[in-house]
Amino acid sequence: MIVAMTADRSPQLFIFSLQEVEENQYDCWATFIEPWGSRIYISWITLSVFALPAVIILYCQIRICTTIYFNMKRKALQAGRAGTKGVSNAMLKTVKMTFVIIMAYTVCWSPFFVVQLWSVWSPSSAPTQGPVFAIIMLLASLNSCTNPWIYLYYS
Repeated sequence: MIVAMTADRSPQLFIFSLQEVEENQYDCWATFIEPWGSRIYISWITLSVFALPAVIILYCQIRICTTIYFNMKRKALQAGRAGTKGVSNAMLKTVKMTFVIIMAYTVCWSPFFVVQLWSVWSPSSAPTQGPVFAIIMLLASLNSCTNPWIYLYYS
């Protein structure tokens, strides 16, 4: 089964292991080489799971929007503005929905990754307790709840 794992998950094999948390109770916990292990791991996770995909998605979204814009301009010039719409309402609706999904993902996950990075790079000043911290941690999970509502709104 190890062969089937992707490169972005392989460090998990060395970092996480089954550990006894209470008598006869085991849980999967991370063990880091201190003081830099957790910093590298959280930074790597942030880049590979959040930042890099967000940049790629943003780039693709910009390319899609500029392509649609230039196609509309080209069709309008070819038709001499004689009533050609250029882009269907369904296509525009899909682009808007995709943009909203990306924004919801970014808004929900950004605070989580910011606090995670803050907690490993400046642990003494990081907000790791209290209701604000709990809300930030739960906000990431809220993203899974927002997508069905977004799809419902646009359908």
